[in-house]
Amino acid sequence: MRVVWNALFALIVAVVGASTADAQELRATYDGRIVKVELDGTYPQYIVQRADGAEAGFATLEHSLTGCTERCTYIDLEAEIDAYYQYRILVEMPDGEERTFGPVGFTIDAKRGMILSSKGAPNPMRGETTISWTVPATIAHRSEVPTRVAIFDPTGREVRTLWEAYSPLGIYQVDWDGTDSRGTPVPTGTYFYRVQVGPADEVGRLVVLRR
Repeated sequence: MRVVWNALFALIVAVVGASTADAQELRATYDGRIVKVELDGTYPQYIVQRADGAEAGFATLEHSLTGCTERCTYIDLEAEIDAYYQYRILVEMPDGEERTFGPVGFTIDAKRGMILSSKGAPNPMRGETTISWTVPATIAHRSEVPTRVAIFDPTGREVRTLWEAYSPLGIYQVDWDGTDSRGTPVPTGTYFYRVQVGPADEVGRLVVLRR
């Protein structure tokens, strides 16, 4: 079992490229795991703020004194299901003038908040495959959640448990060598993996090929 990436921090400020770009509209997107806020442009300083509701006041999430080149990017890992957020970025222009971009707002819907982004590769598999998944912030928040990954045959019988633990926010993966719980290689055929993270549940298909 391997933990590939574990988000122990609440934000990433990215500095991309070296050329100057004109300021564009503030963008905020949600991929089922994180909220990414982006603003094109080069600024000596900027402040990212969030309001937790339509009528709520804005609170500062990050004050970057180093600024950004080409694009300012803020990643919010603490989005919660069914919550409505507004984001805005306050920047200092090269001439010292202050300017506000945003706000942009949206609701984190429950369906997208449960996306685990699971997959198995290679598939079909002849020897070993890797199953990967995400424990999103919308489920884990600041704690650990029960996580289980198992393999099933076409009849629904459990073949093997690959992972069973409490897991914090992060991206994980575990290998399956094509054997059952007794270490016996399973025959050629179609199998299914099931990833359960708290209330979320995803199932994927795996094809095992034997020479």
